[in-house]
Amino acid sequence: MDAGKLPQALKKAQLGIKKFPKDSDYQALAGFVLTEMKQYRKSIPYFVEASRMKPDDPQFAENLANALMQTGQIVQALTYAEKKIERFPNNRELTRVIDEIQRQGENWRSIIQFTTHKLASDPDNAELLSKRARAYQSIGFVEESTRDIQRAYELAPKNTTIALQMTINLHQTGDRAQAINVLNNILETDPHNPNALLQSAILIAPENVPQMIPALNEAIAQTDQPL
Repeated sequence: MDAGKLPQALKKAQLGIKKFPKDSDYQALAGFVLTEMKQYRKSIPYFVEASRMKPDDPQFAENLANALMQTGQIVQALTYAEKKIERFPNNRELTRVIDEIQRQGENWRSIIQFTTHKLASDPDNAELLSKRARAYQSIGFVEESTRDIQRAYELAPKNTTIALQMTINLHQTGDRAQAINVLNNILETDPHNPNALLQSAILIAPENVPQMIPALNEAIAQTDQPL
């Protein structure tokens, strides 16, 4: 698509969504145009909604998995892609996303070595613990990741990034109730936080995605915080 026509195409898609809110194609088109504009984080809500509306369309799943990966949400991207590959076996794009993330595993091991070395002299550094927790989780070391993020959250419960990471960990380890509590604490102090709204939409309350899309879009438009 001609780069000069992308803004017009986006407006057309957004108008289509308003006029035909139950048409998944307009949601997908808006997401696609935004990815062409390299605005991956803004494309995510549209792909979430398109995939929810049409779960049997593999392309919508491919687009969402790729957008999550492009915005650095590696764990979510891998979890989602692996879940969808069960539904769409041998899907090339989902397989590509999974392979690319797995190739990054060596980078995560380097991060683990670096943060472990730094933590030896600074064991209560919440940000280092958070980084190591993410690296552990990305290569499947769930117990180690849980240990680190719990300690990081104890040290810095008001750090939004760490709190969101704690929410994901709690949800993935089966403690949905506590995950909701942590997420609600974030939204009480920062109700327009796009990352918290996204986690709520994808992880906590997927049934509420249609109602949350406008708020999520507005939050993303009003912030430079990357998703």
